Amino acid sequence: KRTVEDLRFDALLQLVLNVLRLKVLVLLRYEGHNASIEVDHSDSFREGCAVTSIKVTADSGEWDTVLTKVVQEARALVEYGVTEAELQRFSVALEKAVETGAMESASMSSEDMITNLMCSDTFGHAVMRYGDALESQQQIMRTFSQEEVKLAAEWMLGFVAHYGSSESPPAAAVILCQPTRTFNESTGE
Repeated sequence: KRTVEDLRFDALLQLVLNVLRLKVLVLLRYEGHNASIEVDHSDSFREGCAVTSIKVTADSGEWDTVLTKVVQEARALVEYGVTEAELQRFSVALEKAVETGAMESASMSSEDMITNLMCSDTFGHAVMRYGDALESQQQIMRTFSQEEVKLAAEWMLGFVAHYGSSESPPAAAVILCQPTRTFNESTGE
């Protein structure tokens, strides 16, 4: 990331991912679904572009219901954003995650540090000492607004929230994997 605004936007995207993941997990558990969700946003050199992925794992008989819940929550996040209480709660959680990451990077091996520096150089990202990076991130995260979160959600999750409608931006890929057969452990079939 080159500017404070780039760093700020990246932190907003992480906040949006955390909100989506937790809201979906709470909803699925409340409704009794045996499912998990992983969300990620990366702009590393391995992909060559920014990639947002949402991985949902569900029982074979529930995958369509679970996937529908994920899309519904993404739509709600894009359309309505977050409440002030949610913004505060998730900002604190993100700040704690950043603190943990900074502590871990302080003990990073030389090889990992060099790999990280090479990746950052490839993308033109600014590299900071871990203490400076932590301080910068803490400063920018204190001033997030609900509108900024909503705009970041639209930017990142618009392809899911509007999927199937004429206003949907094109997704590079939507992949669904379902087994052709299942095994019932209790019957052995």
